[in-house]
Amino acid sequence: MTTVLIIDDNRKNVELLRDFIESWGYATLSAYQGKEALQIAQEKRPDIILLDVMLPGMSGFEVCRELKDTTATQNIPVILITALTTPEDRASGFAAGANHFMTKPVSYKELKAILKNFAEEKTRLDSMETQDLVLKKLYQALYRLLCVDDHGMEDERMDFYRHVFKHLDLPNTLGEKVLYVLWFQPIYQRSKKHQADLFFLQDLFQGLKCTEWLRPLVLFSCTPYKDRDPELASSLKAQGLMDIAQLCYEVNRFDTLLQGNDFHKEKALAVFKEEQQRFAYSTAFTDALAKELADQELRNRIRQDLGHRQP
Repeated sequence: MTTVLIIDDNRKNVELLRDFIESWGYATLSAYQGKEALQIAQEKRPDIILLDVMLPGMSGFEVCRELKDTTATQNIPVILITALTTPEDRASGFAAGANHFMTKPVSYKELKAILKNFAEEKTRLDSMETQDLVLKKLYQALYRLLCVDDHGMEDERMDFYRHVFKHLDLPNTLGEKVLYVLWFQPIYQRSKKHQADLFFLQDLFQGLKCTEWLRPLVLFSCTPYKDRDPELASSLKAQGLMDIAQLCYEVNRFDTLLQGNDFHKEKALAVFKEEQQRFAYSTAFTDALAKELADQELRNRIRQDLGHRQP
């Protein structure tokens, strides 16, 4: 059940808000001053915080800032309730980290809608966190089962592409989705050589929600142009996933070139650039690879210089 922490020094306001909020199916917690509210928030971890600005001692702005500066509570959405309506007041609230503003007197119809939106957003984020955990555990199990020991090379691979994606300015959520695909590319490649493993892999993913986007992206990215299934491409286009699918394909192709060039990134990039002319690879991805290789060289030089200076 979603829990709402109500912070207001006026007990009648708290009781009234509590009655309405609990009637909508939420659990509630109450606090009447800033320090008490911060303690309850850290100990109880409510899902949403309803915070009055005019509090004795610490103001609502100060409480909000403290909540957002504390790791344990920084992701809890804070709705500021205030009679202050000037642009400067709202700017102060947003500067403190408030997620939303409501003005007094509170519209309970509006409050109900706002709480519903934040509760649904939390459910979505919790689902993503669960999905992330499931995929990581599944990946680790499959990698041990189907792949040889990589002596840490897989961690190095993922770290390299995280840096590349920063040069592409990919949003975090999109970058993470691509990384999920990259996890499973080598597992799928190995499974293709052994039909029994491939059937096992397909059965394992059956019924998982992530299968709707993960499996087609892995299939597309691991399939050469000439062997692509037109229906799969159409499905990805319909889901708005074609750009990410092409990026995953280009990453997989660069991986293949790396293996064929003894993991020498500069050599692999040179071949990749030659292929780019024929297959219209993304210029942005090629540039991001080049930038990251240049950054790596710079970082290595700095490490060497620091090493030489050690007594």
